[in-house]
Amino acid sequence: MEFVRRLASPDVALSYPLDIDGSAPWSRDKSTDGQATWQQEISLPVIPAGHIIVPSFALRESSSGDYAFNFSLHTETTRFDLQPVPVQQSAQAVAANPPNAAVSCHIDCWHTEQTLSAAKIRLSLTSVKKPTCYLLTVSVRALQNIVAVDFTEARSMTSEILISVPASISQMQAAKEIRASICSPTALAMALSVFDNAPSWDDTVQACYDPQSGGYGAWPLAIQWASRHGIMGAVEALTNWRDAIKILRCGVPMVCSIRFAKGKLHGAPLTQTGGHLVMLHGLSGDHVQVKDPAAKNDKQVDRRYRLDEFSEAWLQRRGAAYIFCGDLMQNQQAAE
Repeated sequence: MEFVRRLASPDVALSYPLDIDGSAPWSRDKSTDGQATWQQEISLPVIPAGHIIVPSFALRESSSGDYAFNFSLHTETTRFDLQPVPVQQSAQAVAANPPNAAVSCHIDCWHTEQTLSAAKIRLSLTSVKKPTCYLLTVSVRALQNIVAVDFTEARSMTSEILISVPASISQMQAAKEIRASICSPTALAMALSVFDNAPSWDDTVQACYDPQSGGYGAWPLAIQWASRHGIMGAVEALTNWRDAIKILRCGVPMVCSIRFAKGKLHGAPLTQTGGHLVMLHGLSGDHVQVKDPAAKNDKQVDRRYRLDEFSEAWLQRRGAAYIFCGDLMQNQQAAE
């Protein structure tokens, strides 16, 4: 099954590439030290086992000052918390799952281990002011597609989409101790380079460090970092090229989470991977145009992958992508 709910302030709703369902009716909880806790709940449909639930939130900081938030998933008997954002060194790690739990908690999402009924997701936001510029999304899909990914819609396009992206950055030029772990912030930095006042690659890498896991790939940290620079976005678990084409046609590059077995993505700098992020910015016939941060150097970052192989590597499992608001870009350069 598939489910998506997108709530946004009016300005963000106009610029996000995918359809928005409405605004969030925020409720106020308690006040502490001049700040308030604002809450929003989203009810979920019945979700079978073997599905991924991806929540995402972005807030324009200039409208509310510093903020912090956390997501929790509530069943009739149990609460499952994800890691709070921002992550503090002293923050409590995500609790271990109780025995025979219907849900397993991961760094930035939940997996259903049993059929989930009458559940809801709660966002708790600590902020001085009520949110005025925000984007809240929840997407649900099968963790693993049991049928081959349908890429005929992308293949049947009669025109090319190619977004000009200023930055080509290889993660392999970073310090030896981190270079293998920073595909997410490196792909993110390339995607954000199409915006005015984009943050630097070094700063992006540092901002995406997660002290709890010791890694750099936590999806919420990437979205929060973009929002700190006025760039609104979300992480969604996509299932098809229809949505991806909408996004690309808005002139918005996407950061895609891929995985593939040995020999299943020809031309890639990695021979295989259980998890890697690349930046998708073009589509033409039987091929996609990406910037792959795993390349040996900046000059080799631009890659052209087969559409069928990339579709399987990206959309067969999870289909996660960082998606940004297109109309807010001042350097948009898209051609069809």
